[in-house]
Amino acid sequence: MRVLAALCVLCASGCFVSPFEEEILSLRLELPPGAQRTASAAFSPWDLQGLFHLEKFPKLVRVAVESQDYELKTGTWPDPARGIGAGEAEDGAVQLELSVPAGSGRRLRALGYLVDAAGAVKVYREQAPLPLTLVPGTQSEATLPLVSHPSGQVELTVRCETGNQGPWLPFEVSLVDAKALVMHAPRRLELDATGALKVTIAAPVGRPHWTRVALRNASLAQLAYLDVRKPTYVVAAEGEKAVVDLPVSCAF
Repeated sequence: MRVLAALCVLCASGCFVSPFEEEILSLRLELPPGAQRTASAAFSPWDLQGLFHLEKFPKLVRVAVESQDYELKTGTWPDPARGIGAGEAEDGAVQLELSVPAGSGRRLRALGYLVDAAGAVKVYREQAPLPLTLVPGTQSEATLPLVSHPSGQVELTVRCETGNQGPWLPFEVSLVDAKALVMHAPRRLELDATGALKVTIAAPVGRPHWTRVALRNASLAQLAYLDVRKPTYVVAAEGEKAVVDLPVSCAF
Protein backbone atom coordinates (compact mmCIF):
# COMPACT_ATOMS: atom_id res chain seq x y z
CA MET A 1 0.00 0.00 0.00
CA ARG A 2 1.31 3.46 -0.91
CA VAL A 3 0.81 6.06 1.76
CA LEU A 4 1.35 9.77 1.08
CA ALA A 5 2.52 12.49 3.42
CA ALA A 6 2.11 16.14 2.52
CA LEU A 7 4.20 18.84 4.12
CA CYS A 8 4.05 22.60 4.04
CA VAL A 9 7.03 24.73 4.94
CA LEU A 10 5.97 27.95 6.64
CA CYS A 11 8.79 30.47 6.97
CA ALA A 12 8.94 33.74 8.85
CA SER A 13 8.73 36.92 6.81
CA GLY A 14 11.68 39.27 6.39
CA CYS A 15 14.68 39.59 4.10
CA PHE A 16 17.59 39.80 6.50
CA VAL A 17 17.43 36.43 8.21
CA SER A 18 20.36 34.33 9.31
CA PRO A 19 20.56 30.98 7.44
CA PHE A 20 20.67 29.35 10.86
CA GLU A 21 17.36 30.84 12.01
CA GLU A 22 14.81 28.17 12.76
CA GLU A 23 11.85 27.81 10.43
CA ILE A 24 8.58 25.97 11.05
CA LEU A 25 7.75 22.77 9.16
CA SER A 26 4.05 21.96 9.29
CA LEU A 27 3.74 18.26 8.37
CA ARG A 28 0.76 16.13 7.39
CA LEU A 29 1.46 12.41 7.24
CA GLU A 30 -1.24 10.09 5.96
CA LEU A 31 -1.33 6.69 7.63
CA PRO A 32 -4.15 4.19 8.01
CA PRO A 33 -6.18 4.43 11.23
CA GLY A 34 -4.82 2.44 14.14
CA ALA A 35 -6.68 0.36 16.66
CA GLN A 36 -9.58 2.18 18.28
CA ARG A 37 -8.74 4.29 21.33
CA THR A 38 -9.82 7.53 22.96
CA ALA A 39 -7.64 10.62 22.70
CA SER A 40 -6.65 11.90 26.11
CA ALA A 41 -4.21 14.22 27.83
CA ALA A 42 -4.53 12.29 31.09
CA PHE A 43 -1.87 9.65 30.38
CA SER A 44 1.39 9.18 28.52
CA PRO A 45 2.43 6.18 26.41
CA TRP A 46 6.08 6.95 27.30
CA ASP A 47 7.60 5.41 30.42
CA LEU A 48 10.29 6.89 32.64
CA GLN A 49 12.99 5.43 30.39
CA GLY A 50 11.58 7.23 27.35
CA LEU A 51 10.20 4.04 25.78
CA PHE A 52 6.96 4.40 23.81
CA HIS A 53 4.51 1.55 24.60
CA LEU A 54 2.36 0.54 21.64
CA GLU A 55 0.08 -1.39 24.00
CA LYS A 56 -0.83 1.94 25.62
CA PHE A 57 -1.30 3.92 22.39
CA PRO A 58 -1.44 2.23 18.95
CA LYS A 59 0.37 4.74 16.73
CA LEU A 60 3.69 6.54 16.70
CA VAL A 61 5.20 8.61 13.89
CA ARG A 62 8.79 9.86 14.06
CA VAL A 63 10.18 12.35 11.56
CA ALA A 64 13.72 13.66 11.19
CA VAL A 65 15.22 16.48 9.14
CA GLU A 66 18.82 15.58 8.31
CA SER A 67 21.84 17.37 6.90
CA GLN A 68 24.71 15.17 5.68
CA ASP A 69 23.43 12.24 7.74
CA TYR A 70 23.22 14.42 10.85
CA GLU A 71 19.81 14.88 12.46
CA LEU A 72 19.11 18.60 12.72
CA LYS A 73 15.71 18.10 14.30
CA THR A 74 13.39 15.24 15.17
CA GLY A 75 9.74 15.17 16.08
CA THR A 76 7.07 12.69 17.07
CA TRP A 77 3.34 12.27 16.90
CA PRO A 78 1.56 12.07 19.29
CA ASP A 79 2.82 15.22 20.99
CA PRO A 80 2.32 15.34 24.79
CA ALA A 81 2.21 19.14 24.65
CA ARG A 82 -0.90 19.00 22.43
CA GLY A 83 -2.53 16.07 24.23
CA ILE A 84 -2.13 12.41 23.34
CA GLY A 85 -4.22 11.71 20.22
CA ALA A 86 -4.69 15.36 19.21
CA GLY A 87 -3.92 16.16 15.58
CA GLU A 88 -5.22 12.92 14.02
CA ALA A 89 -7.91 13.00 11.32
CA GLU A 90 -10.66 10.40 10.98
CA ASP A 91 -8.81 8.83 8.05
CA GLY A 92 -5.70 8.31 10.21
CA ALA A 93 -3.63 11.23 8.91
CA VAL A 94 -1.59 13.01 11.59
CA GLN A 95 -0.14 16.49 11.81
CA LEU A 96 2.95 17.76 13.59
CA GLU A 97 5.28 20.74 13.47
CA LEU A 98 9.06 21.11 13.65
CA SER A 99 11.33 24.13 14.05
CA VAL A 100 14.34 23.52 11.78
CA PRO A 101 17.38 25.67 10.85
CA ALA A 102 16.89 27.11 7.35
CA GLY A 103 19.31 26.12 4.60
CA SER A 104 19.89 23.77 1.67
CA GLY A 105 20.89 20.14 1.60
CA ARG A 106 18.19 19.09 4.07
CA ARG A 107 16.23 15.89 3.73
CA LEU A 108 13.14 14.57 5.46
CA ARG A 109 12.72 11.00 6.70
CA ALA A 110 9.86 9.32 8.52
CA LEU A 111 9.10 6.13 10.42
CA GLY A 112 5.63 5.04 11.50
CA TYR A 113 4.50 2.33 13.92
CA LEU A 114 0.86 1.29 13.83
CA VAL A 115 -1.15 -1.38 15.65
CA ASP A 116 -4.03 -2.50 13.45
CA ALA A 117 -7.47 -3.70 14.52
CA ALA A 118 -6.18 -7.29 14.72
CA GLY A 119 -3.39 -6.28 17.09
CA ALA A 120 -0.58 -6.69 14.54
CA VAL A 121 2.23 -4.11 14.45
CA LYS A 122 2.73 -2.50 11.04
CA VAL A 123 5.79 -0.39 10.26
CA TYR A 124 6.02 2.30 7.56
CA ARG A 125 8.95 4.32 6.22
CA GLU A 126 9.65 6.86 3.51
CA GLN A 127 10.02 5.46 0.00
CA ALA A 128 13.08 7.70 -0.36
CA PRO A 129 14.38 10.62 1.74
CA LEU A 130 12.80 13.88 0.56
CA PRO A 131 15.32 16.67 -0.27
CA LEU A 132 14.45 20.07 1.20
CA THR A 133 15.71 23.61 0.82
CA LEU A 134 14.36 25.83 3.57
CA VAL A 135 14.43 29.47 2.47
CA PRO A 136 13.33 32.16 4.95
CA GLY A 137 10.33 34.12 3.76
CA THR A 138 8.94 31.48 1.40
CA GLN A 139 6.24 28.82 1.45
CA SER A 140 6.38 25.45 -0.27
CA GLU A 141 4.50 22.16 -0.46
CA ALA A 142 5.73 18.67 -1.16
CA THR A 143 4.69 15.02 -0.84
CA LEU A 144 6.60 12.25 0.87
CA PRO A 145 5.66 8.72 -0.24
CA LEU A 146 5.58 6.22 2.63
CA VAL A 147 5.55 2.49 2.06
CA SER A 148 5.24 -0.57 4.23
CA HIS A 149 8.59 -1.40 5.78
CA PRO A 150 9.76 -4.90 4.75
CA SER A 151 9.49 -7.37 7.61
CA GLY A 152 10.70 -10.74 8.75
CA GLN A 153 10.52 -12.62 12.04
CA VAL A 154 12.40 -12.94 15.29
CA GLU A 155 12.34 -16.36 16.95
CA LEU A 156 13.11 -15.91 20.65
CA THR A 157 14.06 -18.70 23.03
CA VAL A 158 14.25 -17.56 26.65
CA ARG A 159 15.69 -19.70 29.44
CA CYS A 160 17.00 -19.26 32.94
CA GLU A 161 20.77 -19.22 33.30
CA THR A 162 22.18 -22.49 34.62
CA GLY A 163 22.07 -22.70 38.38
CA ASN A 164 19.69 -19.85 39.17
CA GLN A 165 16.31 -21.25 38.29
CA GLY A 166 13.83 -20.69 41.10
CA PRO A 167 10.23 -19.59 41.58
CA TRP A 168 10.62 -16.91 38.88
CA LEU A 169 10.26 -18.17 35.31
CA PRO A 170 10.21 -16.37 31.90
CA PHE A 171 6.59 -15.64 31.03
CA GLU A 172 6.38 -13.14 28.15
CA VAL A 173 8.59 -10.85 26.07
CA SER A 174 8.37 -7.48 24.29
CA LEU A 175 10.52 -6.37 21.37
CA VAL A 176 12.04 -2.90 21.71
CA ASP A 177 13.32 -0.88 18.72
CA ALA A 178 16.73 0.22 20.00
CA LYS A 179 16.82 3.40 17.87
CA ALA A 180 13.19 4.53 17.81
CA LEU A 181 12.68 3.44 21.46
CA VAL A 182 9.35 1.80 20.60
CA MET A 183 8.13 -1.17 22.63
CA HIS A 184 5.82 -3.76 21.07
CA ALA A 185 3.00 -5.26 23.10
CA PRO A 186 4.10 -8.27 25.18
CA ARG A 187 3.84 -11.75 23.67
CA ARG A 188 3.40 -14.90 25.74
CA LEU A 189 6.18 -17.50 25.70
CA GLU A 190 5.04 -21.02 24.93
CA LEU A 191 6.62 -24.40 25.65
CA ASP A 192 7.65 -26.25 22.52
CA ALA A 193 8.11 -30.00 22.11
CA THR A 194 11.62 -29.84 23.61
CA GLY A 195 10.48 -27.94 26.69
CA ALA A 196 11.98 -24.63 25.57
CA LEU A 197 10.12 -21.35 26.07
CA LYS A 198 9.71 -19.76 22.64
CA VAL A 199 7.79 -17.18 20.64
CA THR A 200 8.04 -15.93 17.06
CA ILE A 201 7.31 -12.23 16.44
CA ALA A 202 7.16 -10.16 13.24
CA ALA A 203 9.83 -7.44 13.10
CA PRO A 204 10.93 -4.82 10.53
CA VAL A 205 14.05 -5.52 8.48
CA GLY A 206 17.29 -3.75 9.31
CA ARG A 207 16.27 -2.26 12.65
CA PRO A 208 18.12 -3.30 15.82
CA HIS A 209 15.98 -4.60 18.66
CA TRP A 210 16.48 -5.71 22.23
CA THR A 211 14.11 -7.53 24.57
CA ARG A 212 12.15 -6.84 27.75
CA VAL A 213 11.46 -10.15 29.52
CA ALA A 214 8.66 -10.55 32.04
CA LEU A 215 9.20 -13.25 34.65
CA ARG A 216 6.33 -14.65 36.70
CA ASN A 217 6.25 -15.98 40.20
CA ALA A 218 3.21 -18.24 40.12
CA SER A 219 2.95 -18.63 43.88
CA LEU A 220 2.98 -14.86 44.46
CA ALA A 221 0.97 -14.04 41.31
CA GLN A 222 3.54 -11.35 40.50
CA LEU A 223 5.57 -10.24 37.47
CA ALA A 224 9.11 -8.86 37.41
CA TYR A 225 10.76 -7.25 34.38
CA LEU A 226 14.26 -7.61 33.00
CA ASP A 227 15.67 -5.54 30.11
CA VAL A 228 18.12 -7.52 27.98
CA ARG A 229 19.72 -4.72 25.95
CA LYS A 230 22.62 -6.80 24.68
CA PRO A 231 22.87 -8.37 22.30
CA THR A 232 20.70 -6.42 19.90
CA TYR A 233 19.48 -8.38 16.90
CA VAL A 234 18.42 -7.50 13.36
CA VAL A 235 16.28 -9.22 10.74
CA ALA A 236 18.63 -9.18 7.76
CA ALA A 237 16.20 -9.38 4.84
CA GLU A 238 12.50 -9.54 4.03
CA GLY A 239 10.98 -12.89 4.94
CA GLU A 240 14.05 -14.01 6.89
CA LYS A 241 14.12 -15.08 10.53
CA ALA A 242 16.53 -13.94 13.22
CA VAL A 243 17.02 -16.73 15.78
CA VAL A 244 17.85 -15.40 19.24
CA ASP A 245 18.70 -17.40 22.36
CA LEU A 246 18.36 -15.38 25.59
CA PRO A 247 19.66 -16.88 28.83
CA VAL A 248 18.42 -14.60 31.63
CA SER A 249 18.88 -14.38 35.36
CA CYS A 250 15.84 -15.81 37.11
CA ALA A 251 17.13 -15.11 40.63
CA PHE A 252 15.19 -12.35 42.44
